[in-house]
Amino acid sequence: MTAKPKRRLRISLLIAGICVLMTLIIVLAFPLHLLIYCSLNTYTKTGIKHYERLLETNDVMPRLDAIGDTLDVDFKMTQHATLLYVSTAYLLIASYDEKEYNTQKQAVLQRYVFEEEPITDRFGETFTVRFVVDGFDFGVLSMEKYDGWMPKKFYCIGTSDSEHKIAYLHFLDLDLDQIPSWEDILRRDCGWK
Repeated sequence: MTAKPKRRLRISLLIAGICVLMTLIIVLAFPLHLLIYCSLNTYTKTGIKHYERLLETNDVMPRLDAIGDTLDVDFKMTQHATLLYVSTAYLLIASYDEKEYNTQKQAVLQRYVFEEEPITDRFGETFTVRFVVDGFDFGVLSMEKYDGWMPKKFYCIGTSDSEHKIAYLHFLDLDLDQIPSWEDILRRDCGWK
C-alpha cells in the first residue's frame, strides 16, 4: 500500500471514530441531562394545616392571627426535586375587603423591612428587588434582617390594590444562581396561579 491510500485510510478511520464518539456522547448525555436537571419529584401541598406546620420553624412568615380579618386565605407549598437540587416555595395569599386591605397593607409596610436597592451577589449578578406579576407589586425583604441569601433564599411580599390581596412568599433553592425573570420563577417554582 502506498502512502496516499494509507493516509486516506487513517483519515477515514479518524473521521469514523469521531462520528462514533460524538454519537455516544449525544446518546449518553441526553439521559444524563434528564436525570440531573429534569424534575424527578414535584409535589404541592395546600391547606392551612401545612402553613401552621411551617410556622413552627419560620418566624418571618406572618402568623394567621396577625394578618387581620380576611375574606379568604390560600396556602401552597411547592417542592421540585432533581438529582442535583431541591427548591421549596411557600406561598400565602390573603384576600380582604377594601378597608381591611388598606389597613393590612399599611401594617405590612410598618412590620417588615424591604430591600431598597438592587442586590449584587459576590459573582457580580444583580437582582432587582421590586417587580410586578399579575398586578401584584412585590418587594424583596431585607437580606440582612431576614437571613436571606439572594437568589438562594429570600422572602417577598406582594400587594394587589385591584384585587385587595396580599401575597407572602418564602423561597429556598441552595443551587439557584440566577433569576432571569421573576415571573418565570413565581410560575415555575412557586406555584403562582
